[in-house]
Amino acid sequence: MIVYGHEPDGATIVKMEAGQRLEPGMTLTSIDDSLLTCALLESQPGQLWRVKFESAERLTQALDRYGRRIDETIHLDPTYWRTTPEAYRSVYAEKPGSLEIPSAGLHFSEELLNRIADKGVELAYITLHVGATEILAVRHIGTEEVEDHNVRSEFFEVGDESAAKINRALAEKRRIVAVGTTVMRTLESLAVRNEPKAAIRPQAAWTDLYIYPGFQFKVVDALLTNLHRPRSSHIVLTAAFAGKDLVMRSYSEILENGGFEFDMFGDSMLIL
Repeated sequence: MIVYGHEPDGATIVKMEAGQRLEPGMTLTSIDDSLLTCALLESQPGQLWRVKFESAERLTQALDRYGRRIDETIHLDPTYWRTTPEAYRSVYAEKPGSLEIPSAGLHFSEELLNRIADKGVELAYITLHVGATEILAVRHIGTEEVEDHNVRSEFFEVGDESAAKINRALAEKRRIVAVGTTVMRTLESLAVRNEPKAAIRPQAAWTDLYIYPGFQFKVVDALLTNLHRPRSSHIVLTAAFAGKDLVMRSYSEILENGGFEFDMFGDSMLIL
């Protein structure tokens, strides 16, 4: 079983091994931890299931004790996660809970952040619980029209201090740079019902905002994002922000020159 992330109603998205005979209503019990049970709620495409763990706290403990990192975009030795866990978190990560990495943040070191701050750039940190939106089957747009695609909800938290910094930048007409598509999605979720550049308020919530060409951006002025695969919700967001023509020209140049890596631990682009 691969655990991907949580849903607003408390359900968890998991992927089951092919060939397992499963039906909604079944309850699975962990061999390693008999106190952890998993009730199957609903099957979904791509061997995905919505399930309910009892309890959520024991799930976190079990993942920490028995789990190992599995990534669909890279191939690493199975022991790598245990021996190098710091590779899977940004240097500024603080709160546990996210089951995936907001990977654009991996490009920063403490030294680089200090250099950025020394230049007068103000840093605002938010909490992102990245999960099911990073599954390749979920990121991939299988519908004929990109507008008909659905993205999953993710939890975020923007505290008082960070909201104040963002509002100060908005009021002073300073550039706001989102580090990653999930940050972009979060910040624009705060302002989706506001007038452009209006103040946002701190909040902890779930967002199912889907950004595609035609979206009106109200907060973010620049985006740092990793390179994304074709027909993914991430590249559609990038095209919505930068313009389809510019993104297509950029990716054509990237593919023509070669040597670039996509997705997690890959290369990135800064769109100003």
